[in-house]
Amino acid sequence: MKKILAFVLFASLLLTLAIPAAAVGEVQLFAPQATINIDGNRDDGYGDPVNINAYRDGFEGGATGVVWTAWDADYLYFYIEVNDTTPNHEHGSSWERDCIEIFLDWDNHQGDGNDNDDHAYWQIRVASAPNEDGDQLFNTRNGQSDDEDLMNAIKYVAMPKDGDYKNGYIIELAAPYKIAAETGTAALAEGRQIIVDFQIADNFDGSQRDSQAFLTSEDADGQYGNPTACHGMLNLIAAKPAADEGGQGGGEEADAGVQEEVKASSTKTGDSAVILIVLAIAMAGAVAVTRKASKSRA
Repeated sequence: MKKILAFVLFASLLLTLAIPAAAVGEVQLFAPQATINIDGNRDDGYGDPVNINAYRDGFEGGATGVVWTAWDADYLYFYIEVNDTTPNHEHGSSWERDCIEIFLDWDNHQGDGNDNDDHAYWQIRVASAPNEDGDQLFNTRNGQSDDEDLMNAIKYVAMPKDGDYKNGYIIELAAPYKIAAETGTAALAEGRQIIVDFQIADNFDGSQRDSQAFLTSEDADGQYGNPTACHGMLNLIAAKPAADEGGQGGGEEADAGVQEEVKASSTKTGDSAVILIVLAIAMAGAVAVTRKASKSRA
């Protein structure tokens, strides 16, 4: 009887450990190695698009977007196209303007807050356009707002999509590794994984922020102060093969194997959690049967 109870407790412990592991990296992003020119034009070196369209609190009809990613030894690159038909740039609070936010948990620390100097956790906010004072870029680095070193090292451009803000806007940004390295973050390299998330905020009529979209609706709007609310896993993969003379690159095929391997790994993680649940139920059933048998013998 004691052995069966020990097995049940052990299975429950494994289940507890497995569930958070399955939740992290719920959305997989693949960033090929490429040095990107930050000019608002999407380079061929970027990876596949990922949607930012999960609303907070049941919002519907607000801005959504698509993000492409890449990396090199010095930067993480992000190209974001936002679908927003109600442009508003002038609200007094930067977070209540039309804007995007990028969250980077460089060390995959998943701590309880963003104010730990030993781990690099960033929130980068870029408004769709400067307000009348020229303000457009904001950041929180390890709990410190508008860190000047980070502010000066970020490279970005923002512009209306198709020449008109009523069609939405484009933001392209390079997040500098050298600033993250100051807290001991490992070098950027193929095979590295970094926990991320994104927000698109939409101000409908100029008065307030009316909708928020993220990678997933889980923990929506918790990312600004809590790395555990991030649900993306950025996978740094090899560069796309160069195009041949006929213009055929084969980049998608080359990336497919890596992406399928990562997705399969994620699926296996989720399957492990299911297996552990079944195991726990089976163990609990075994306990019940044993107790019943014991009572019958009595």
